[in-house]
Amino acid sequence: MENKNIKNHWESWASEFQKDLRATTKTQTIKKLEINALVSAISKTEIKSGNILEIGCGNGFNCLSLAKSFPEINFTGIDFVDKMVENANLLAKELPSFISSRLKYFVGDALDLVNNGSLLETYDILFTDRCLINLPTDELQIKALDQIVLKVRKGGYFIMVENMIDLRKIQNRLRNKVGLNERNVPEYNHFMDENAVLEHLSKNNFNLQYTSDFGSLHDLMLYILVPMINYGELKYDHPIVEAVTEFSLKNSDSNFEIKGVGQNRLYCFKKS
Repeated sequence: MENKNIKNHWESWASEFQKDLRATTKTQTIKKLEINALVSAISKTEIKSGNILEIGCGNGFNCLSLAKSFPEINFTGIDFVDKMVENANLLAKELPSFISSRLKYFVGDALDLVNNGSLLETYDILFTDRCLINLPTDELQIKALDQIVLKVRKGGYFIMVENMIDLRKIQNRLRNKVGLNERNVPEYNHFMDENAVLEHLSKNNFNLQYTSDFGSLHDLMLYILVPMINYGELKYDHPIVEAVTEFSLKNSDSNFEIKGVGQNRLYCFKKS
């Protein structure tokens, strides 16, 4: 799918769902796990105050949630869909001033961060959450990474939560073994090539600190086990999916992860 059509897709969701979480994801359970994983990743850095930038902020759920957990940090989000940014600002106005005063949202393009006059020169932490997969080619994804490299200060961090094509292949192999059909990548997504991403960032002095398959139990349940008992169909609000989400949240410090099963993976890099 071309960039224009991808943007049209998200414009449609922004208009339909507005301030609701559904504007950026089909299920609230994985969003809970994503935010928890981002809180954990930021907490593991030495950054206690300063500035964090989210690329692809949607309607602002990530930034506003993180601002509640890190009261000394300012959060900025950009998105290429005007309506998403409008809804993010509306959500921010509903929050207490000690949170909303640390939130800023602007329209911006991941492919041109350097020339965005609304942004600081560099940030202590920059993160993405299922954003780069909306760029329709490997080449455009690498171009976005080049922009990110320039916006992270030396000694700062890049935290990336994105879908990798090899993880989808592993998931499909597991589904095939129990008689389920393969799941296709959504037409508005282009899952990333993990090896290419890691190699490119390494060449640009971004050192991988660790990875986390934080959603692996959730995705095993949602995409494989529930369909096995539900005639092959997904059921996002199935009670067992809710239960495994709560289990994962309450035991996130116990490393209950199954490598390669998760729908997406968190990567934490430090710039040297």
